[in-house]
Amino acid sequence: MVKLVEKAGIIELTVAVVDLTQEIGELFVKRVRAAQNFSNSSLIFLIQDYIFKHLNEPVNLTIMAEQLGYSKNYLCYSFKQATNQTIVNYANEQKIREIQSQLVFSNKTVTEIAAMLGFSDQSYLTKLFKKYLNTTPTHFRKKYHI
Repeated sequence: MVKLVEKAGIIELTVAVVDLTQEIGELFVKRVRAAQNFSNSSLIFLIQDYIFKHLNEPVNLTIMAEQLGYSKNYLCYSFKQATNQTIVNYANEQKIREIQSQLVFSNKTVTEIAAMLGFSDQSYLTKLFKKYLNTTPTHFRKKYHI
């Protein structure tokens, strides 16, 4: 009886890991396709690169514009035209992906992850996570943590 319960738990965990692996693969394919789509636009690449390098900070379009040498309005307009989304939305999506990774592959608390990614507090991270994934970070971790 105990072995059957253990097997059922292992099967459930295996299914969750397979689901997560598939989701990670799909995210990878999306990123590769996105990189191919943006390869013709060095400005879009610069914005994306800036976001990845500053993922641990709150998004500040004024500072980004100054560091990239463009006006804030030009950056926002160009990015929106090329990607059909705002810079802030794109940055939030990247942060959500990093949060997912941290929840699955680390033992950091949600508060630690929030601080690491430049969120002012855990509740804002949770609100953003729910907005994008319709679940809480805690529930996501329970489902996928390795």
